[in-house]
Amino acid sequence: MGWISRAEALDAFVMGQAASHPQPGSFPHAYGGSIRSALLSAAFMALFLSGLFLWLHPGEGAILILHLFGGIAFTAILIPWLFAHVPQGLARSQRHSFTVLAWLLLAAYVLVLGGGLIMAVPAILWLFGPVWFLPRDVSAVLSWLHFWGSWLAVVGLLAHLTLRHWEWVKP
Repeated sequence: MGWISRAEALDAFVMGQAASHPQPGSFPHAYGGSIRSALLSAAFMALFLSGLFLWLHPGEGAILILHLFGGIAFTAILIPWLFAHVPQGLARSQRHSFTVLAWLLLAAYVLVLGGGLIMAVPAILWLFGPVWFLPRDVSAVLSWLHFWGSWLAVVGLLAHLTLRHWEWVKP
């Protein structure tokens, strides 16, 4: 009815034609979303809460293992979803501030997930036998970026979920 296919959205994104938007009234519902995006949002919040718990109680090994493998699984599920969602969202976005916020949210996710994955390397190696640690300074910086980046990502995600891609048109 007014939806564009993923291939069309990707073509518009690649060709820089995201400025040509469908009319707001052509969307079948106002807020969109899917079960997968809801589960990803809930999983991110669970990871955030487990990270806060680890910050308050750093010696909790079971929570650390759950946080570690949960973060890896979250990243593996999030990346393919982003490749579908971002081009379509850019093609539908009619609000410049929403688009900027979405890019800032992606940057926060890269910071949090990238830092977390780098910090996970020594733990994963340890499971297979080799003992290796990042230099302490590098580990401290990654930990700081991971922690504070997660706060930015939470705020960005909440703002992203409460806004719409398109403007309301007054009749």
